Amino acid sequence: GIKAIAASSIVKIAAVNFESGTSKTVYLGFGVEMIQDESVQADIMKRVYDYFNGTVDNEEIDALNAMIQVFPNPASNGELNIEVQGSLQGGLDLQLVNGLGQTEKTFTIGGSGAYRLDTRNVANGFYFLNYFIEGEQFSKAVVIENN
Repeated sequence: GIKAIAASSIVKIAAVNFESGTSKTVYLGFGVEMIQDESVQADIMKRVYDYFNGTVDNEEIDALNAMIQVFPNPASNGELNIEVQGSLQGGLDLQLVNGLGQTEKTFTIGGSGAYRLDTRNVANGFYFLNYFIEGEQFSKAVVIENN
């Protein structure tokens, strides 16, 4: 089926993943060349390559990714909530990265529980919240709409 990975009404960026039998399509609503950070470009291309070549086990990745819940989305009133379901050893470093691949803000949280992140000084727009679990990098699309 079709799974929306990211969407934003503010900056008109979207990503869609469609999987049917043996055919796979990844659509990014922006050119990778628009991202200034070359390491972010390389990470996106590696993920797409791994996805097409079957080296990514979707069920395993989905289970790890589901451990982190981000809400509300869009984030408003200067706060973004993170809930870590289960238990991760040590803390979790989070990076809020803009569409150009630039880190706008970093956060460190514990390995389980609920956390409230301050986004009051972050400009309205579309971001990726990047983090690592068990050596795998994950990203969640986040829209910031501060009043």
